[in-house]
Amino acid sequence: MLKTFLSATLLLWVNSALAQTIIGIEIPGLHNNDGQGIYDVMIHDATGQDVLIMSPTRAVNAYESCTDCCISPANKNPDFYDYGAEHIVSQPMFTAQIFIFSKPGDSVISDISLLKGKKVGARKGMPYGNNVESSGARLMRVDQLAKNISKLERGRLDYMIAYTPDIYDVFDALGKAPFPHAKSEPVASHEDSLLCKDTPENRALIEKLNAGI
Repeated sequence: MLKTFLSATLLLWVNSALAQTIIGIEIPGLHNNDGQGIYDVMIHDATGQDVLIMSPTRAVNAYESCTDCCISPANKNPDFYDYGAEHIVSQPMFTAQIFIFSKPGDSVISDISLLKGKKVGARKGMPYGNNVESSGARLMRVDQLAKNISKLERGRLDYMIAYTPDIYDVFDALGKAPFPHAKSEPVASHEDSLLCKDTPENRALIEKLNAGI
């Protein structure tokens, strides 16, 4: 009984705390903890609101628990998400692309079927689309992209999947050139939009953002 009460109390607190909050998924260069990521600045300039940064898993859980908040970047593409009519979405701020990265010296690949049975680095909480998720790859998920770069370089992974442009920022921060990948052949594209619960306030928020994009 006490556990049920505490769970209900926590849910009410989460809903209250996140009302009209814009949650940003921590992505280097796009949503930064210092509030200076490209999307942080774009959203603040257009709406006047700051972005609350969370890790991918925490961000998704918080969004799905709230009643009146938004999350970025996300969209309603059924290849990536299962968000219905109770969610609304802005115009895309950018279209990110997913690539397969090989370790230095190896050949590039862009055929998802070649990932079957392979150890493939990915980031926890990030959506990669139905084609990647159903490829048969052994997705080895970590919380930081830099860990996958290190594991791939040391041969502990066969490949890595990652979004651009954010993975480029991680390579740059590590002082490394991006590992081999088929730059003109992404395995999927993701429209980076602001996704919100459908409320009058959030419709007005999205209108402001769309006007600033």
